Amino acid sequence: MEEQSLTELQNSYKSLLDAALPSVEIPDPTFFNISGSPHYEDVISNWYAFFLDTSNPHDLKTLFITSLMECYVEKSGTSSLVFAIENTKVQRERMVGLKRIDLLVYDEAIVTEKTTAEKDATVYRSAFIIENKINATLYNDLGLYYNGIAADNKYGIVLSIIPITTGHADFVNIMHQQLMERVTANIGKYMVKANAKYLILLKDFIQQIQSFTKTVNMKDTIDFYFENALKINSLIKLKEDAVNYIFDNIKLSLEGSGFSFARRYVDSLNIRFDSQADLFLTVNTNLIFTEGRYTINLWLSGKLAKSWNWLQLKEQLSVMIFKPADITFKSQQSGLQYASVAVEEVTVGLTKENIEKLPESLASHLKSHWVPFLTELVTLLEKTAVV
Repeated sequence: MEEQSLTELQNSYKSLLDAALPSVEIPDPTFFNISGSPHYEDVISNWYAFFLDTSNPHDLKTLFITSLMECYVEKSGTSSLVFAIENTKVQRERMVGLKRIDLLVYDEAIVTEKTTAEKDATVYRSAFIIENKINATLYNDLGLYYNGIAADNKYGIVLSIIPITTGHADFVNIMHQQLMERVTANIGKYMVKANAKYLILLKDFIQQIQSFTKTVNMKDTIDFYFENALKINSLIKLKEDAVNYIFDNIKLSLEGSGFSFARRYVDSLNIRFDSQADLFLTVNTNLIFTEGRYTINLWLSGKLAKSWNWLQLKEQLSVMIFKPADITFKSQQSGLQYASVAVEEVTVGLTKENIEKLPESLASHLKSHWVPFLTELVTLLEKTAVV
């Protein structure tokens, strides 16, 4: 690509090059990920039910119900709530007609008449009617839920990953992340008496809820890519051209260095040691354009790889005269067809001039450092009967 067209490309894509890229953080796996149920609403509802019930063995008592009430007051604007928090109970999948309420959280229940399959005659002193949403849309009949519960004090909540409109005056929307932030803020005074086992589980639960928000944020990354796909792909192609240029010149520079080109990969190439065919190097340049450094890996093949014994050789290797200063030997097991036994990291500096001169500087480094080192290594292996 000519210099003029490169300038035009840079000017054309200046807004993309200057843009703040969406950050993507990959969270550590939780119990939910490991068990294969990270986004199941029923599973998340079960965990909420466990921690909201003050009689359960987590010994966190009123942590969750207090945090939930604080969120509700903030969202609804109400001045006060009537709820006996010390006696919080939870019913999962509470039937209302032919529908089910995800979480019915209440403090006191009184059965005024006989409960039948057709009618639940329970009257509650105070109750939270909670619809839990993870990925599904809000299609539920909230009016049916609200009117189907007999309580002196009723409070409707829709828990969701992103803000949504409930469409019902008696239901407020609280995001999972907001509730977890309140739980985290309030947990201090509960930790002393809490069951340590369930504190570990709670930490994982909070992490899982937080991961939902990070998953939603991936939409920003996807949107950014699709809005700029052509430009991004052009820049990727430009990088490939730059890497190809570097590698083509490395192959030319290897002449007379004691090494010969063997095979090319995306960000690396294999070169053979001319004096011993079973010794070859892999030069990895994937960090050359971002950090100004590359690595050289020493590989053995054939009979060298099968008989290599690092434990027997490590003392002799440590005192080799021509060993590169930054090389590190690996305790690679023997008996394999190929064995990666050493690596050197070389920093050239992240400047245009240094990267342009990489082919020549690499060839010079190989000739001055690696040729004498490998020659000495072959002699050592012959003396120890490895060859």
